[in-house]
Amino acid sequence: MTQLYKEYAQALFMLSLEENKTEDYIKDLQVIEDAIADNPGFLELLGSPSVYMSERLKIIDNVFLGNVSQYVLSFLKLLCEKKHISNIIECIKEFRVLHDEFNKITFAKVTSAVELSQDEKNRLIEKLKRTSDKSINAQFVVDESILGGIIIETEGKILDGSLKHKLKDVKEGLSR
Repeated sequence: MTQLYKEYAQALFMLSLEENKTEDYIKDLQVIEDAIADNPGFLELLGSPSVYMSERLKIIDNVFLGNVSQYVLSFLKLLCEKKHISNIIECIKEFRVLHDEFNKITFAKVTSAVELSQDEKNRLIEKLKRTSDKSINAQFVVDESILGGIIIETEGKILDGSLKHKLKDVKEGLSR
């Protein structure tokens, strides 16, 4: 199932748009992801050929009925019936990508040598919003090894304004 999970995710995303329940589906998919994370053998059980399909579908109902919407429950059962349940995590990730693209949300990882104040974080997010024209979902990480400054990773780009990087540039310049 190389790229098939993308098609499944796209179909579910389109349904979520039609139903105007995209945010609800995000929450439902998180419930599924959490259940899988909390029970490592769960996916193996649902994908096991030694367990009758009817039993696997009952297990899905027992675990998720009342905890996720009917459409998401049916989606999970479909993946199980089509023997693609092992790719549910990829489907969930792709659904989130589609959700973020549709809502113009981008992820940014900001690494600094020291903890940034809330005001500094807010100003940085505002600057990133202006440059990307998207809402920013930021993760802030402290890494003392960068010595100072910040490193921003977003949309496949890395903006390295760390002191460690600048010192490396100076060192390379001097060794020429």
